[in-house]
Amino acid sequence: MTSSTTLFQVAIFMAGTHSNTCGLPRSAFAHMGPGLIALRGASLDAIQARITGPDAEGIAPVAVALLAGWERRYGDLESYEVHMKAWKTLAIAGNSLEEQNMATLTDLTLEMYRMGLDEQSTTAPSGYVMPLATHDPKSKRGISRLRRIALENMAWSPTHTQGYEPRPDLEDQYDSLELNALYHIRAVQISICGVLLQEAMDMHGVTWSFDLQGGLHVHTQSCQHLRTEMLIGTKYQDIALWSRFVLCSLARAPAQDVFLTRVLKRLDVKSFVQLRTILERFIYSPTVLSNPCRALWDTLGIAPEWERYTDLFQPYPTPTSEVA
Repeated sequence: MTSSTTLFQVAIFMAGTHSNTCGLPRSAFAHMGPGLIALRGASLDAIQARITGPDAEGIAPVAVALLAGWERRYGDLESYEVHMKAWKTLAIAGNSLEEQNMATLTDLTLEMYRMGLDEQSTTAPSGYVMPLATHDPKSKRGISRLRRIALENMAWSPTHTQGYEPRPDLEDQYDSLELNALYHIRAVQISICGVLLQEAMDMHGVTWSFDLQGGLHVHTQSCQHLRTEMLIGTKYQDIALWSRFVLCSLARAPAQDVFLTRVLKRLDVKSFVQLRTILERFIYSPTVLSNPCRALWDTLGIAPEWERYTDLFQPYPTPTSEVA
């Protein structure tokens, strides 16, 4: 799943099958979320490009089978039949996988994600392993590692130890604040992992047709429903600020500017140096976050114009009031 860009594109879509970005009650969902719709379309585009390519018989059959199985289990009959038609045109298909077993392949894939999550044993922010903090973009092996992290982040649910389908009825067993903080951590790690993966793929000349920036905007828009205000004034308030600020720095969402400004003022953050100190407690990869975070801070315009020079890397000018 992580060695092929096409398979990864389909896999990340499948991993988001039961995604609940903001931890909202299931009654709040009327249909497939915009993020999953975007990933579904990207998967179709990736497969189509592969089928018409010179190496169609390599990866495309597996990708088509995965997508067909997903449509049979969770999608609609029309889409399933389209995928099956494509599957049957591939010479490798033959009797390699019976049509009735397509959905089973999907189930096995989702179970594989769940098993990977169990190995991580992520159950609370205090024990949340943040492997992105040790990412080395110079290593090509890091691409597969980032893809694995992306799949696990996307597939995560608080009850993953009980099965790959979420069990909302069991979420009451968790501390509500911890659970809320976990949803924030997961949300921002999806975006950070995406930009780190794009950086690594660009560095090593690996092509990825997915519109990452468009995907980040859809994700950030969805994250406006995170229950951030519940974390302010608690031991998780820095997680709240880190997650929401980084999300909006990687995908500008002007509609959330007022909310971000309010959070910064509630936490009495008066300078970018102070903000950066908070962000660096978690994941703050300078190569992909420094400029966007600085730009967002300047856009919010919380501090006086000369405040930016309090940054340790900038010369500090003499304030106008001190000039003779």
